[in-house]
Amino acid sequence: MLRILLASVSALALSAGVAFAAPGNDSTVTQSADFNAADVDQTGSLTGSSSTIEQSGSGAVANVVQSDDGSDLGGAAANASTITQSGTTNIASVTQESSGAPAATEAQNVSTIEQSGDDNSATVDQKGDSASSTITQTGILSSAVATQEGTGAKTSTIDQDDDNQVAEVFQSGTTADGNLTSSVLQSGGTTNTSTVSQTGAFAASTIMQDGDNHAATSSQVSDGGGNLSSDIAQFGAAQTATVVQTGVEANSVISQLDIQNIALVEQTSSGTGPLSSAITQDGTLNDANITQIGYLADSQVFQTGDSHSATVSQDASDGASLASTINQSDVGQIALVTQSGTGMVSSMINQSGSDNSATVGQDGSDLTSELSQSGMMNIALVEQSGEMKTSLISQDGDNHYADVQQMSLTSAISTITQTGANNTAYVKQ
Repeated sequence: MLRILLASVSALALSAGVAFAAPGNDSTVTQSADFNAADVDQTGSLTGSSSTIEQSGSGAVANVVQSDDGSDLGGAAANASTITQSGTTNIASVTQESSGAPAATEAQNVSTIEQSGDDNSATVDQKGDSASSTITQTGILSSAVATQEGTGAKTSTIDQDDDNQVAEVFQSGTTADGNLTSSVLQSGGTTNTSTVSQTGAFAASTIMQDGDNHAATSSQVSDGGGNLSSDIAQFGAAQTATVVQTGVEANSVISQLDIQNIALVEQTSSGTGPLSSAITQDGTLNDANITQIGYLADSQVFQTGDSHSATVSQDASDGASLASTINQSDVGQIALVTQSGTGMVSSMINQSGSDNSATVGQDGSDLTSELSQSGMMNIALVEQSGEMKTSLISQDGDNHYADVQQMSLTSAISTITQTGANNTAYVKQ
């Protein structure tokens, strides 16, 4: 009796897709086995919508609603949806809405969902003109949500394989030719989660996670059709990566290996020059934090080993060019860089050994700091302001201390070289 009732529901869903849809709509529903339900409602389409649902297994539910206010009868489907489910407890829901009168060969709002495995759930909501979403899930307890709104081209692809993975993508375009692209790939891990939110035009985000217990978040807001791009790749276990980008022309790349590394990038671009950052972490318990504001600035952090901390803050005025590079290896290095100015300002920190600390603060034009530490428990402080200042510090050994303050109105050069142990140097000019 239960099989007969479900068969009637399947036939009703198929007949509803044909009977209540506008001319030119097409719907195909194929259901097999237990607890399958399909609801296809193609509303108000004058160009013809197309939906194909195939379900096999138990406890699968598919719901497709498509709407189009175009007027090209007999043309290709303005909305297209394909749902294929196999396994247990799969749920897929697609809602698509397009506007205008597309050409006969144009397909607006295309969504493809394919689920196989246990407890999968996928939800796609697309509004506006051109949009495309592809969700493929294989494994257990996977859930993917993609929401795209606005006008212009939008593309989202989520591919998840196996354990406890959650991916959410929210994209909203404000211009007719706005391009928003997001791709999330989570494979072979446990309890991975990813969130991508993009608002504006010309934004692209790629997140790839392979391993266990990762968390990745990318948020991008473009002002006036600027170019934003974010790339996050995580391998190993328990990695955390967060990218927040706002404005025009900003790019961030994060690569994490090994265990329990944390990377945070916040960039606010004001216009002409791009803001770019790169964080590479290979080790355990490393922390990297980059904050950049303004026009032209570049920051790179490379961490190998364990328990390093790197913090970079740069504020670039119009016409300025700021650059910071931090290389940390071995164990327990600490580096802090704060830079602002109106001209060329650059900082280079190289740390190896254990428990070394370097702090650089620069504000002005044509300022350069190069700092190298190798050994144990060395401390270096650099503070420069004004114009045409150069500081060079080299520490090799243990327990060295160097403090450089160059704050005069004239140009200045400081060079400190420390070897052995327990040396102290002060420079003020």
